[in-house]
Amino acid sequence: LRKNFRRRVVEEWIPNWEAKVARLRQEVEGGADTREAELRKAERHVNWLHQQVQFTDERTRMHE
Repeated sequence: LRKNFRRRVVEEWIPNWEAKVARLRQEVEGGADTREAELRKAERHVNWLHQQVQFTDERTRMHE
């Protein structure tokens, strides 16, 4: 279960959210100030996903 979760996070969710961050960053740099809050939220979500990978790895090692 943990391995499947980790795989999905690493292979699907992180790349999708990083693409969204890149798109939002481009919009903000282009003058779309109204998207800045959404950009910050997406950046925090990417960081949280990376933390989930780290946590999952730690838990997996505990049960090997």
